[in-house]
Amino acid sequence: MGIDNCSIADLRMGKISSNILINKNQMTFPISLRARFDRNGWLFFFLAAYCVIAYAGLKTYIRPFSVNCILGIVALFSAATVKVTGKRTLRFLWPALIFAVLYIFIPAKTLLFASLVMAGFFALETFVGRTNYLAIFCLILMSPIVEYAANIFSFPVRLFLTSAAGEIMQIIDPGTHIEGNMIINGLSEFSVDPACMGLYMLVTSFLAGIILIGIIQQKQNKIISIWGFFICMGLIFLLNIISNLFRIIFLVYYNIVPGSLMHEITGIVCFLMYVIVPAAYLIKYYVGRFGKVVNATAPLSTEKPRSIHLLHNFFLLGMVCMVVVYGRDMSANDRRPVK
Repeated sequence: MGIDNCSIADLRMGKISSNILINKNQMTFPISLRARFDRNGWLFFFLAAYCVIAYAGLKTYIRPFSVNCILGIVALFSAATVKVTGKRTLRFLWPALIFAVLYIFIPAKTLLFASLVMAGFFALETFVGRTNYLAIFCLILMSPIVEYAANIFSFPVRLFLTSAAGEIMQIIDPGTHIEGNMIINGLSEFSVDPACMGLYMLVTSFLAGIILIGIIQQKQNKIISIWGFFICMGLIFLLNIISNLFRIIFLVYYNIVPGSLMHEITGIVCFLMYVIVPAAYLIKYYVGRFGKVVNATAPLSTEKPRSIHLLHNFFLLGMVCMVVVYGRDMSANDRRPVK
């Protein structure tokens, strides 16, 4: 069934299915894989090319089997939507070029990753339509640089958690005292460091929040603004702090040492109970209360991209290829320390 021949009734009755959702405001009509291949073969060509470049240029920068990478892919399929429109924009072309040029002078894999992400979004918006902000934040959170930043800026959070948990434990057990980022209870010492599982799962909780937002928006047929998204992320951040506080208290009170199976199980249980479950209810309430209803009767655009749009994508693809070849073995991430 071609996309130009399908009717709105067919779309509503579910005769066409896929993971990309569209409509006038942002979502709701699924498009079949066959229709997308018939109309958007170039899109898959460019995306495949960027995947090959990413594999060759990024090397070990991306950890494809990490929790955050897998969760990010799930978030993309569950939350990303595309608004089909005949109007093409260059909003991702210029950032992709800027990051590519910067990579020549500052060969850091983060810049190449950003250029490839922007290039992929530019191809998507050229051949399908305008993507929503959830897809953009998914790929940002999947970047390892976000984990590094979270570890660096979590230092005051670690001090706060140590102090708060220590004071609560002193009420329960007066023999507990605090030294820096360490809680000492009898002969046992507990430290809240960057490798702390709870704080390490901060990015994971944000990705899980995006999945929840995407699923709830589809069920309620509503969307929230980008400011509403930041409010939801702020709530998840606060829930993550609360989860870590309870987790530390449980670990110290029951003397659960790091490296044990119970240590990991405690972290996962606290994450589910104090982050995921309350976040699901809060996001559901927020979307239902402040979300805007999606218009589900929008006609589909049949306008195809012109030759100039194809040339833009080939130019960007060639530019990215050149900087990857030029910066081969020059990346700051690949340099070995001087002995």
